[in-house]
Amino acid sequence: MWGNVLALFDHVYGYDKVVHFMLPCGTAMLLYITLFHLRVVPDLSEDAGLHDRVAMVLVTLAFGLTVGGIFEMWEWFSNTVFGTEMFVTYGDSVGDLIDDLLGALPGGAILLLWTGRGWSTWRTPGAALRGVEPMPTGPPDRGADGLRFGDALARLRPPSGHAHERVRPYPVLPRWLAGDWGRIVRDPVDLIRLGLLAGALASVVAAEWGHAARFAAGLGLSVLVRAGEAPRPFDALFALAMSFLAWGALLGADADAGYATAARAVTSMAVAVMLYLLLVRVRAVPDLAGKSDIHERTGILLTATSLGFGVGMLYEIVVWATRDLLDAGATTFEELIAHMAIGFAASAVGAALLVVWDRAGWETRRVPAARLVRPA
Repeated sequence: MWGNVLALFDHVYGYDKVVHFMLPCGTAMLLYITLFHLRVVPDLSEDAGLHDRVAMVLVTLAFGLTVGGIFEMWEWFSNTVFGTEMFVTYGDSVGDLIDDLLGALPGGAILLLWTGRGWSTWRTPGAALRGVEPMPTGPPDRGADGLRFGDALARLRPPSGHAHERVRPYPVLPRWLAGDWGRIVRDPVDLIRLGLLAGALASVVAAEWGHAARFAAGLGLSVLVRAGEAPRPFDALFALAMSFLAWGALLGADADAGYATAARAVTSMAVAVMLYLLLVRVRAVPDLAGKSDIHERTGILLTATSLGFGVGMLYEIVVWATRDLLDAGATTFEELIAHMAIGFAASAVGAALLVVWDRAGWETRRVPAARLVRPA
């Protein structure tokens, strides 16, 4: 704020770099601690495994990149709507994203160090720090919890009951769609994976090694999602996203603006959902099928959106770094902002799908086909 008021961005060399380093670093830590307080992620000042701590750094990094990406979109909006004439270019914005990344990483490392020492994630009274009073063991020993406003919000609407009381029945599906055909090919999603395999083999025969690598990567990631037993809609969404990217590049369809936009949107949605479900698998965030309420679902929306959008920002950095190697065309600042906007909106849609799934009380793992097919 003071940088704009005092024109420090214009007159102090490197001031912009400092802001783009410090802002994601501090904001990402505060966002993650807020999730502690809302009981959306475990408090790592208590006992936690390696997977919890890795997830903490991953989510903190995603928060930092999201804050940085939103800041870049704000600069474009300010110039376009308010005519502020801030200096923005494609290279400058990608450089800012790299600074955001470098700032978010120390933020995650500081949290890792803090929680590794077993220090509290709640403000400690000065008397306890001076040794006058005993150190509190947690929020319950300190009376009011100022951040538990989610409980108050939840009381403003009719209660949804216990988790088992609000579970909606699964839709009835035909056998050909429900799957469980066999161990190798179990449902229509596996047909999409076989298409990726066919594309990889065809690319190898044609000595198109770049396309072969793209198909192989899409197939490998999709197989990992299959092994994670993701629910059918999310499994299919991810497999389709990988197919969009690989086949679009092979057939040249990614040169079409409409196809490229659709592929980017589907991919961002799928990545947001699958990364959050991965955190569920490693028990770093609550299982969506458990009891949750408004504040927890808000955490789901925030976390999943940041994960999908953060991966999109990393992708833009990689594209910038490898564009000469891949002989890619020049990208403009406006195109970068468009990519960001699409990625953010699509990630938010994917996160909203998770919230709807959670509200229905459905499981976060693939259910047997017998539960979906009407008995004969």
